[in-house]
Amino acid sequence: MALTSSHLQLIRQTFHDLIPQDPEMEVFFGDVFYRRLFSQHPELQPLFHTQLAEQAHRLVTMLRWMVDHISEPATFAAQVHALGERHLKYGVKPEHYDQVGEALIWVLQETLGEDFTPAAREAWTETFGLIASTMRGLA
Repeated sequence: MALTSSHLQLIRQTFHDLIPQDPEMEVFFGDVFYRRLFSQHPELQPLFHTQLAEQAHRLVTMLRWMVDHISEPATFAAQVHALGERHLKYGVKPEHYDQVGEALIWVLQETLGEDFTPAAREAWTETFGLIASTMRGLA
């Protein structure tokens, strides 16, 4: 399945509703995300060398950029692929993308509650699939 205009609308709406440009919400979202990721996959924690608040800010900043530029294929692919190359240098392995994707979907479900509809889940699953395959250099 490919991203549709409906998917794009849903990811933009859910992301911007969940994380308005608010540093406190960024830290909250990142904190919930990393706590989930590290509780499910503690072996990933040594890959992160920055304070949690800074890492949360980086995560949200990059997600915001991806959400805002996903409909610009060339720009999106170049930036996200470069991000994937940097992550290789940090020790990220292909299987880590699935683990991160699971944590991301979980935190979206937990924080959005009933607003995380089946259609929103599908949109985010497709979106993260595109992000992961682009970071791996497969898209």
